[in-house]
Amino acid sequence: MMEEKKPQFTLFPVLIFYSFFILSSIIISHVSQKNPFFIGKERLINASCALWGLGTGIIIVFISLFLSHFFTWGKNLETEFKKHLTPLSIPTIFGISCTSALGEEFLFRGALQQLVGLYTASVLFGLFHFPFKKELVPWSIMAVLMGFVLGFLFEKTGNLTAPILCHFIINFLNILILNKK
Repeated sequence: MMEEKKPQFTLFPVLIFYSFFILSSIIISHVSQKNPFFIGKERLINASCALWGLGTGIIIVFISLFLSHFFTWGKNLETEFKKHLTPLSIPTIFGISCTSALGEEFLFRGALQQLVGLYTASVLFGLFHFPFKKELVPWSIMAVLMGFVLGFLFEKTGNLTAPILCHFIINFLNILILNKK
């Protein structure tokens, strides 16, 4: 019996998809006259912004590992994600992680959160991650919670550096771990 070969994953559709997010955030920001990278007039990016993002991202990855190890729904999420996100090369994982972090953070935090507030932007972030399979519903719930975490980082630091780095670390390490199992 021949094993069915998975189709090769290509990064190009991901780049196009998230380019529309960035374009949308630029349009929304232009119309609303808000800077999508900074809150208010504060234009300071320093090491603490990066440390907040990296540290929070690493903590969330450890929480993800814990949940996928000790809870059935976490194991089910891992199984479902493995079907779609393996096998991938490290450059592809990096590309997916960069484009999703940049696109989603520019749109949900940089543009929408400044217009509709933390709560609404977090719920919209969760709805964007709404699944087509019931096994992935916990992912949507986690996405709403992550929307609050990422939104808090944006408000605490005054810029998108921390949420982008946090989002990147979470995606990159979680997808990398899936590919190593």
